[in-house]
Amino acid sequence: MLAMNVGAKSCSRSLSSLSSLFQPKTQKNVHSELEVQVWRECKTGKLKLEDALIYFNKLVETRPMPLIVTFNHLFGSVMKLKGSTEVISMYTRMKHKGIDPDLCTSNILINAFRNLEKIDYGFCVLGDIMKRGMEPDSVTADYLVLGLCFQGKVMDALQVFDKMSERGIKSDVSLYKTLISKLCSIGKTRMALDLHRRMIVATDCKGNVLTYGSIISSFVRNRWIDEGIAVFEEMTANGVSPNVFAFGLVIHGLSSSGRLEEARKYFDEMVSQKISPDLFVYNSLIYGLCKEGLWEDVAEIVKEMESKGMSPDVCTYNTLIARLCKADKLNEATAVYDLMISRGLEPDLQTYNSLLDGLLTGCRLTDAAKLFELMRHDDDIELSVVTYNIMINGYWKHGNVEDAVE
Repeated sequence: MLAMNVGAKSCSRSLSSLSSLFQPKTQKNVHSELEVQVWRECKTGKLKLEDALIYFNKLVETRPMPLIVTFNHLFGSVMKLKGSTEVISMYTRMKHKGIDPDLCTSNILINAFRNLEKIDYGFCVLGDIMKRGMEPDSVTADYLVLGLCFQGKVMDALQVFDKMSERGIKSDVSLYKTLISKLCSIGKTRMALDLHRRMIVATDCKGNVLTYGSIISSFVRNRWIDEGIAVFEEMTANGVSPNVFAFGLVIHGLSSSGRLEEARKYFDEMVSQKISPDLFVYNSLIYGLCKEGLWEDVAEIVKEMESKGMSPDVCTYNTLIARLCKADKLNEATAVYDLMISRGLEPDLQTYNSLLDGLLTGCRLTDAAKLFELMRHDDDIELSVVTYNIMINGYWKHGNVEDAVE
């Protein structure tokens, strides 16, 4: 939402008065030529910041006072030029000149404070709006809620959203979706789901797969797999068709929690709907099968994946190497590592850490030391605390106290 569109409802009455600008000139409206010029310049979208400031300086000195809608359009154009600081300065000077803002002006000011991440000042503007006997509108609510969201104050944003709703202010779908996404990002998934259901009732919008997906993802990420599946089923019941992203989230959650038969059921359902699995789906199945030690099934999935033109990525190899090391299959793990290198893929820190842990657990201290030195001299690898802990614990376990201390 750009400032030019801000407060369309609150500006409508002011806009109607613009017709007077185009009436034949009289002594009473002789100043209108400047306003018409400002109006036209703003409409072109080519107004420069320095020109906007020149126009503003002329407007505030004009008598009789220009229409507030003229200032609104000028402020809106300056906002498009990322001039939030300039808008605040111009607003302050306008007020000192005795020119009263309307709701549209105040909304633009709130937007300026939002852009500067000073939304607390936006609430001061809200207080001024109500003090002057005006009612905030959906644009006011949008900017206040979004400002809080992007300053990390998500629960405060939800509280403001609820209060605005109680005042009869209807928000659009985009604000609901932003709040839902932010609630999911802080783990308030059930609140996000409740808000999503409220959105469906309030806006007659059944939602989309992206919004449902953010809720499913949050549930799965927090290991509430059944809740995530319930949302998936609710989505399909509401007539929203799942895509590979939504199926992938459910398959990932089930696979990572050892529920492989259910994961395969959703995989088969996805294929039956002519939705092609992507690398994320295959990697999820591979992880689940590796975790359960079903190596023959892993080989079949990798073969199937490659037959469809998808090559294993670093994530695939990392999963195979990590799980093979944990299963004491070091020779197989190093063979997978060599294959990864031969295919031109660069190992990352996770690859090396898994191999280090496997080598140390398997009493191959010399090989572990060589690999550690290789990592230290690789400019693309930044050793982590985890890496050093693996080495220290490995040496300590095998009685190499001096090496551990070093």
